[in-house]
Amino acid sequence: MTPRRSDLVVLGSYSAVSLALGYLSLESSLTTPAWALVALFVAGIATILVSRRDPFVAFIAVLVLLPLSFAGGSGAEGVLAVAALYRCGVDLRPRQAWTAFAAAVASGMLAALVLSLRVRLGPPLLGLAPRVDLDAWPLDWLGIATVVVAVSLMSILVGLNVGHRRREVRALVERAEQMRRERDQESHIAAALERERIAREMHDVIAHSLAVMVAVADGAQASAAARPEESRRAIGQVAETGRRTLVEMRRPVSY
Repeated sequence: MTPRRSDLVVLGSYSAVSLALGYLSLESSLTTPAWALVALFVAGIATILVSRRDPFVAFIAVLVLLPLSFAGGSGAEGVLAVAALYRCGVDLRPRQAWTAFAAAVASGMLAALVLSLRVRLGPPLLGLAPRVDLDAWPLDWLGIATVVVAVSLMSILVGLNVGHRRREVRALVERAEQMRRERDQESHIAAALERERIAREMHDVIAHSLAVMVAVADGAQASAAARPEESRRAIGQVAETGRRTLVEMRRPVSY
């Protein structure tokens, strides 16, 4: 999934959950303050929009929004926490991802504490009536915290698994590209060596033929006056040597 598409998925999911929980929070007589819902929703949208440009700031914003949402909102910002942890697992190294997980768990524990008190002291959550068992908040805190830790752990593990697979695929692609470059380089080296071998052969043929032609020509010149018949044969030998040299030169090029 491309970064732009993943951002749209998070934006759409968060908007849908916010609208659904916002409706439940406002349609009852026990309403959650509308200004808090709107403020948290705007902050959540802003966090999504800046997450690609500055992921660290966006992650810190999510850690702040989570307890605020449990304190006075609908809890929809939990979607952002899940998405942020998943992205940390995908994009970060394992040690960094687990550090982010620890920070998210700390924020989630605080949010669980706030929620366990809110359902008793207010403001109302999702139109539900406040609970009267004030002394039972530690049990609620433990239960909510367990859910938060479990969801956070699943999010980071899924992200780490996806990130690991992506890094493996990227490494395989890079290895294949490196092998292709090495193969092309070896081909170029082999071609250069072959050209060098042909050039040496041509040089040897030409040098030998020229030496023969010079020797025969000198002999023909020396015997031209005394033995004209031998001089003519020598000149013919020079021409034959030149033609044979041309044939030898063309032969490697034709390969």
